[in-house]
Amino acid sequence: MFNIEMLPANEGDALWIEYGPDDGPVHRVLIDCGRKKAYREVRARLDAAAAQGRELDFDLFVLTHVDADHIEGAVPLLGDPRFKPERVADLWFNEWRHLNGERVPPSDALGARQGEYFAGLIRDRGFSWNAEFDHFPVVVPATGRLPTVTLDGGMKLTLLSPDRTRLEDMRAKWEAQLRDKPPGHADHIEPGDWKKALEVLDTK
Repeated sequence: MFNIEMLPANEGDALWIEYGPDDGPVHRVLIDCGRKKAYREVRARLDAAAAQGRELDFDLFVLTHVDADHIEGAVPLLGDPRFKPERVADLWFNEWRHLNGERVPPSDALGARQGEYFAGLIRDRGFSWNAEFDHFPVVVPATGRLPTVTLDGGMKLTLLSPDRTRLEDMRAKWEAQLRDKPPGHADHIEPGDWKKALEVLDTK
């Protein structure tokens, strides 16, 4: 069994993938979560499972980048108590320090502002984070073979993007977007300050 659904995400992306043997456990991968309409669809599926006394497991959740049409639905999903860290085997997302090539273990305590908030939620709720890459950035090396990852259930993923140039471009955009609130403004967030992002955006 192998199914790919494009969830209603307005102009963004939200891919729901299920795979596995016909008579065996269902494996799931979620890639991006579009705008809030896509989140509402995922929430409905979590609700339907809960009504049957089940919880949905995910082998992987990927947030490819922080454009609003990819992350707007992902932020409420990550804060949804039914989307439990222990039910998500790994989450791939490059936050600010990943864009600088750093290793960011999870225990280290719309647009870039949402990206900062998303990173804060990952830490605050204790999701596994870029574990397949030893908590370094999810990135394609400049030379050599493309990285591959085999998930439980046998799905093999080959990473095509991002490369280092794309991460550097995203870092520049991230910094530019956070400059919309200058230093000294109550809502100013420095790149990488996920605690301030939680403080500012939890009230919005």
